Amino acid sequence: MKIYLIILIVLTSITTTLSQNSTSFKKAEKLYQENKYQESIDLYEKSLIDDPKNSYIYGQIAFAYLFLSQYEQSQTNFTEAIQLDPKVSDYYNGRGLTKAYVGDVYGAIDDFTKSIELDPKFSHAYLNRGSAYTSLEKIDLAIADLNEALKLDKSNPDINFQLARLHYKNKDLKSSIEQYTKAEKKGLDTEELYLSRASVYYKLKEYDNALKDYTTIISRNPKQTDALNNRAVLYDEIGKKDLAEKDRETLYKITGVSFKDPKDYVYEKVSSQNGYFELEVPNHWDVKIESRDGEESLIITVPQKEANSRFQTVVITLSYNYDMYKNYGVSNEDELVTFWQQSQIKNTESYKTYDLVSQKQFMLNGWKALNFLTKSQRNENTYELIMYELVTTKNDQLFYGYFQSASEDFKYYQPIFDRIMKTIVIKGK
Repeated sequence: MKIYLIILIVLTSITTTLSQNSTSFKKAEKLYQENKYQESIDLYEKSLIDDPKNSYIYGQIAFAYLFLSQYEQSQTNFTEAIQLDPKVSDYYNGRGLTKAYVGDVYGAIDDFTKSIELDPKFSHAYLNRGSAYTSLEKIDLAIADLNEALKLDKSNPDINFQLARLHYKNKDLKSSIEQYTKAEKKGLDTEELYLSRASVYYKLKEYDNALKDYTTIISRNPKQTDALNNRAVLYDEIGKKDLAEKDRETLYKITGVSFKDPKDYVYEKVSSQNGYFELEVPNHWDVKIESRDGEESLIITVPQKEANSRFQTVVITLSYNYDMYKNYGVSNEDELVTFWQQSQIKNTESYKTYDLVSQKQFMLNGWKALNFLTKSQRNENTYELIMYELVTTKNDQLFYGYFQSASEDFKYYQPIFDRIMKTIVIKGK
């Protein structure tokens, strides 16, 4: 499993002073290096019997739990390691990650800051703190941290790529282009880079450059639906209707879906069975309303009469749950978030992959809310999905939602999902 905030986090450069005569320790280290984290935890814990005050072992157990997405156990072990050795920068960085993943963004920032104080040259701590600032919409602070990370890791194109995205959020489009281009010159050669940069060029009305990036993607991957759709929109913008139509014909052959610019969607308000929550959805999408004791839900899908199987992955599921204390014995907001997270871990534990890409914390109509971006694949025979996971709590009420599509199509649906999410109103029972 990959641990992400903004980019892949490289964990721990700690060295150990544990006796090399410990058989359990040697086996644990080998298993850890082989990414067999649960097995390594079992043996690390056995080695603690001989050396119960060894901070390194607690740190390794904590990192292993972190890679297994078991954040509470990871945080507990990082805290134990810090109590035994409070001078290790990696432990604070790791604990900061666990706090970020469970929604304690301010606590995470405190730990990342302590990590930086102990090791001012630890670039990943700056990256992680920058990501935490991003989730709080503190973009200037995030940019400052990524600039520090770049000074320490000048050859890393991913930092330039993330800086480009932050400058875009900060409406500094020229700087965004500059950073995307630096990332490309350093060797980053991905569809995501060209798609992202083309979108900025489009905003700047530099249509020739945008066309060049979209065409680069399509020449390599003629079935890249995001690039085809965006290029069609661009062709419309510059009056080349025949070329726009040609791209849309290609899209229809690939997908069975008639794409149109998301800006042209018409939205209408829909409510749950008893009106406990409402939102706006595209008026040509299908909505199924369900209600049962203690729960109301909506299932929203794109019209799929002619769509191929990949586009049948586009689903929004929303659920409002009340009387949570009566039904499940959980009553306060923190308990409800933990209850939801444990359910999600259980539901995905058999997946081939389930990775957290990013998260942010905010308030939604007075409800404490967390929004996770995740990437997952159930097995070899299913599509890789990208999904928004939204969870909000208030008193003993829990509202959650999943906004998913195949990863190849998420860029197209993301602005639609964002638009829908902004319209959610939770009235409650």
